[in-house]
Amino acid sequence: MPKVSALDMRVPWRLLAEATLTGSIVSCRRVFTIADTHFGHLKIALTRGFKDVEEHDRALVSLWNATVNPKDTVRHLGDVYFGGAGKHGILGALNGIKHLVMGNHDKYPLALYQQYFNKIEGVTEYRHCVLSHMPVHPNQFPRYERNIHGHSHSKKVDDPRYICVSAEQTNLRPVLFDTLLRQ
Repeated sequence: MPKVSALDMRVPWRLLAEATLTGSIVSCRRVFTIADTHFGHLKIALTRGFKDVEEHDRALVSLWNATVNPKDTVRHLGDVYFGGAGKHGILGALNGIKHLVMGNHDKYPLALYQQYFNKIEGVTEYRHCVLSHMPVHPNQFPRYERNIHGHSHSKKVDDPRYICVSAEQTNLRPVLFDTLLRQ
């Protein structure tokens, strides 16, 4: 069994479930989530205050990569890309192991998304939460504690069981899942 130093013991225990012991170093694979990045979408770029789609996309990639390490996992909850079939390469510039929950604007062929995402789903569950693009019906809450979702952009559902992770709600960058659970 590898030795664990006092420094390693300061790693929060909730993260150890997603950690790998390598010698005496604990390497945590953090889990983030975000929705509604809309890479390549001019109208969204202008709404968010950018002069054009290129500036918008560069800023989102920069914020993403400043937040997410290559070994982290990002659960993107839909509406990832809206820029035409030939301009999707920007998704390859994003750090992390990426999972996609399809959104209502994710209409390109599945093969396009499979180039950049390790897992693609319609809806999923994680840590007693249902992760979806659109908010789920309230009758789902006996099964789940929270609904982490996108789609609403700057609007929120007035119910603490719903947590919107649209880019507008997360300062245009992925947010650590543990942070969401503390809300």
